[in-house]
Amino acid sequence: MIERNEMAIVMGGAEMDVTLRAGGVERVKVLLLDIEQYPKLLASLEDERTQVELYCGRPPGWARTLTPAAHDLVMKTAEELNRDFFSSWVQRRMAKLEVIKPGLLEGLVRQLAPSRESGLPGSSLSSPGSVGSHLPRPGHTPSPG
Repeated sequence: MIERNEMAIVMGGAEMDVTLRAGGVERVKVLLLDIEQYPKLLASLEDERTQVELYCGRPPGWARTLTPAAHDLVMKTAEELNRDFFSSWVQRRMAKLEVIKPGLLEGLVRQLAPSRESGLPGSSLSSPGSVGSHLPRPGHTPSPG
């Protein structure tokens, strides 16, 4: 017997009903993206509405018609269907970039890493007033007081 996820891969996606903000329901197919669409997906990583539209093969603006729950359902389904394939593609692409320009990825990681003084998540938690500075450090028991 083929599992649901495997069947969706064979069928090129998973059909589902999504609820619209204006009321009503629309039937959509959350797509298993073709490799040609991966650059668009990569470019939209910071814009879930664009991703939802890409995953459902819908025009720009369509994602705004979905309820938050429908948006979430599409994203979860799409990520489940596409995660492994897209991740492999990104890894291959990064490996090619590293061959062309050794050290490029290491430099990018350094540039993208948040500053220890920024107070952003992932920065030092010991800075007074930084985000999360009120949280105990892992392995540290706060003193009573």
